[in-house]
Order: sequence, then C-alpha cells, then structure tokens
Amino acid sequence: MNLLFEIPLYRKSSSDYDKETARLRAKAIDANEVYRNWGEEFGTAFWKSLTADQQAQVTSHWQAYFDGSSDNLPWRYNDICGYLLLASFHDEICAFYWRVPLLRLHRPPSPKVFRHEGRVFSVRPSGSESNIEIAHRIRDAILAWRKGHLPSRHVDLDVFGTIAQFVDWKAALASSTS
Repeated sequence: MNLLFEIPLYRKSSSDYDKETARLRAKAIDANEVYRNWGEEFGTAFWKSLTADQQAQVTSHWQAYFDGSSDNLPWRYNDICGYLLLASFHDEICAFYWRVPLLRLHRPPSPKVFRHEGRVFSVRPSGSESNIEIAHRIRDAILAWRKGHLPSRHVDLDVFGTIAQFVDWKAALASSTS
C-alpha cells in the first residue's frame, strides 16, 4: 500500500470560517462586549484606562484565540474534524477516513486525536482510462461520499485539485502491486 494524499476535512469552508471568525473577533475585541459582565460604563472606563500596549496585548490575545492561528498547527485555517487518506492498494485507489471523535469542536483549536473509521470507498480504474480520467473519478467519489456522509463538512480539495492531474495513477497502482 502506497500513501498518495491526505485530504483534510474541516468544519466549514475557508470563506465561511473567515466570516464567522471576523464576527466573533469583532464582538470579543469590542471593549464594551469584553467587559459587559462588569457593566458597559465600567468596561469602557477600564478599556480607556489601559495603555496602548495593554490594549494591543488584549486585542492580540483575542485575535489569537479566535483565529486559532498558531504556527505549530498542521492544518491551514480551521477546526479540522478529520481527513481522508488516499492510498493505492493492489489495483485500486482506496480512501480511508480518520475523524476527531468529538461531538463539538471548541475554540481555540486544540490538539486532536484522530480515530480510524475504516475504508469508505475505492476506485478501480480500467486499463483504458487516462490519468486525468482517474483523477476525476477519484474527485467525484470523494464528493459523493461527503454528500452522503458529511454534508455539513468541507472537504479541502485545493491541493488534490492542483496536483492530481499530474499524478501518474497507473504507475502508482503498478508500484503497489509489486
């Protein structure tokens, strides 16, 4: 078996996540919202009593909290909830599903434990298919699986879409059988 791709599954698309994050960040960074529990007047007075550096630190804290932007996270932008692992196995391309076994994903993103859920589909190319046709069949199988099993999740096919057309799928299959 040869590993070919890891395709991340996110809670939301990048654009939806950015909109949600901007809304939450604006709400949290607004001094009146941050200190609402203390009363609007006190919160505003407290915010104004902070130095510019202190205000910048508070703002930075909330931005990091809502962005989840840490350089040590392997995913790009979002609360990752799983991934598909594509591998060549004998004469087929198999997809294995790994997921985060949580009912609710929390902010900020935290270290994840992924659980293997098994093989979810396979594509067995015919000898007459071109590499581009094989790539399209794999992409279609991924999208069909997502629609049937994870309709509310986002499958990040950016890297796959960019690279898959250049993969020699037939050679990958041939090397997994030898």
